[in-house]
Amino acid sequence: MDCKVTHSSGHPLLDQETCKVITLNAMFKPDPNLAPSQTKTHEGMIAWKLPKSTAALATPSAVASAGFDKVICKKSVITGSLAATERTCMTLRDWNRMSEDAKEMWRDVQGKKGSSHGG
Repeated sequence: MDCKVTHSSGHPLLDQETCKVITLNAMFKPDPNLAPSQTKTHEGMIAWKLPKSTAALATPSAVASAGFDKVICKKSVITGSLAATERTCMTLRDWNRMSEDAKEMWRDVQGKKGSSHGG
């Protein structure tokens, strides 16, 4: 699951934290009509307001699409279980970094495999 701010509150940190709250807590039922490679989009608006505040809410302003790093959540089966899953959320940049680190580790392992030193 990912979250993209389309209209900013005017406070970037609040926008980022709102996305974190949504990606960590939102629950959606899978759509049986979608193939595994397809995705479904949900749109909504969250208006944060301090208790007992009489201040008027600011009108949200449109955000450029490259404004924030997209947060992507992935579910994986917990080792030793057939059904239990865990959810990991990271930015696209962090997922790519983790992938590159894993590839580098396997390149090192494969480079050493089958090599012999001495005789």
